[in-house]
Amino acid sequence: MSGNLFTLLYKEIRDNKEPAFGIVIKKKIGNAVVRNKLKRRLRAYLRGKKDHLSDHVSVVIIAKDGAGSAGWQEINIEMDSSLELIKSSIT
Repeated sequence: MSGNLFTLLYKEIRDNKEPAFGIVIKKKIGNAVVRNKLKRRLRAYLRGKKDHLSDHVSVVIIAKDGAGSAGWQEINIEMDSSLELIKSSIT
């Protein structure tokens, strides 16, 4: 599924003991400072949301071009809606 800031790919894997996440941020997003800041924000967001997803799901988050300049609230809103769609499609 794709939003304005991120594309999320997911797969249900029965062997997982907890949700797994991968983060992909291209150099096109910005310099190392911008990319690392975005990764830190995504990790912080995901830390609080692991309990909301099935244990058997793996998610890859691919940042789009505008994601480097996005604020914390924009990231939260888009990720909330994307993870809700994933959750509803799995159950």
